[in-house]
Amino acid sequence: MKFNWFKKIVKDYPKFWETYLSCFDENESKTKRYVVFDCETTGLDYKSDRILSIGAVAIQNDQIIVGDFMEVFLQQDIFKPESVPIHGILKEGKEEKIVEAEAIIRFLEFIKDATLVGHHVAFDIEMINQGEEGTVVKSSKMLWSDSRSKLQLKLKSELVCDLKVSGWLPGEGRFVGNLGSLTMISNDNLLSVNVSGFSYKLRSEIFANLTNNPVQYSMVIEDECVTLTAMPGDTDIGMDSILEITYNTKIKDRHDSSMWSLFLPRFNKSRQDKLTANNINEIK
Repeated sequence: MKFNWFKKIVKDYPKFWETYLSCFDENESKTKRYVVFDCETTGLDYKSDRILSIGAVAIQNDQIIVGDFMEVFLQQDIFKPESVPIHGILKEGKEEKIVEAEAIIRFLEFIKDATLVGHHVAFDIEMINQGEEGTVVKSSKMLWSDSRSKLQLKLKSELVCDLKVSGWLPGEGRFVGNLGSLTMISNDNLLSVNVSGFSYKLRSEIFANLTNNPVQYSMVIEDECVTLTAMPGDTDIGMDSILEITYNTKIKDRHDSSMWSLFLPRFNKSRQDKLTANNINEIK
């Protein structure tokens, strides 16, 4: 069973999350897959220590599938040399190191709809279960609860940057006939990402500007559903506009290693006071 775990974070699921959720739509009569996972950390303090790596291997038909495994190493903002003899992971080691958000994406791609298994997992979960809601990975048998729980993992980070509108994608599903998302780029064209998170009203006003046509949309006003019309010029957002985007972290584009993208980008506000977007080196 799948749940709307992102409902309080973004209005439109990022592509990697849609892919993950689709795993639960497949035939449930197939052979059950288990994933045993473990984390290496800089220490045992939930508040001050950090995760260094995540490793996982699959089990099917009561057998360990040696070729079905994953291992990722995370960038070390905190380095404790006294813990190296335990885990053997150096800050400047030869392993490729990625940010936490990218590690979670790879972890979800690997586990799919598997049942997760671990030893002393309360510690592993608590290591990234600090603070308020961010990226949430939870047990498939647990109902959503906006609170701390040892059955869900939370990973948070929130940053902002200014990007330029370079294109748009049409809406799908409930947004057919309206705007789907805006394609945003950095000033040096080294970052490109599709951004949504607009209110229905603003979405329609932006689409009216982009298409230079009126756009009808519905809203509930005083418990009554009414149809309104957005006209070109109702908002100042259009092609080449500079928008402030909230995101969790900067990540490498999965299809072009020379390009960058953003993890969980969402619209924050229009920056009509700016003429240029940020360059890649200004985006953390």
